[in-house]
Amino acid sequence: LNGEETFWMLDSRCSEHITSNISDFISYELFPIPRHAHLGKLGATLDLLGSGTVVGYYCHCRLPRLIELMLTNVIYVPDAAHHFISISALDCLGFEISICDCHMFITKGGSPQIIGHLSGTIYFVPLILQSPQTHTVISSVLLSTWHSCFGHPSSQHLSQVPKHTISFDVSMFKDI
Repeated sequence: LNGEETFWMLDSRCSEHITSNISDFISYELFPIPRHAHLGKLGATLDLLGSGTVVGYYCHCRLPRLIELMLTNVIYVPDAAHHFISISALDCLGFEISICDCHMFITKGGSPQIIGHLSGTIYFVPLILQSPQTHTVISSVLLSTWHSCFGHPSSQHLSQVPKHTISFDVSMFKDI
């Protein structure tokens, strides 16, 4: 669902990033021959049909800016139950992963990239996916995400937000 907040599971057992939604991709290549994944003791088999690139945006009140996250080699698995970000794939790309106080922090070169939130026993991260048609972020960000990123920003702070990430004139806001 491009332009809307989607929740991605941060999974340490998953060897590849996975999505079940073909419209998540900004570029995609079908595998010449479909591959298959077998799910351990369950005996279920999932079809892996292709791979590509997914671009999402992430914001969190602990981060100073909107973060663009480009996931490459994302596998398209139509019957997958969730979206998955592979912790091991991030580790191989030089990301650092730490867990503290019910949050999973993913950084690269000391720069924060993602903060996952614990839900039950699983860490999730919300991403706003880039639209492949327009290559811009559609402004249907949930109010809770906007508020967690910006709180109650002043017009001065709103004017510093990159123009392509908002769809309104910041001059219409007046500081109280």
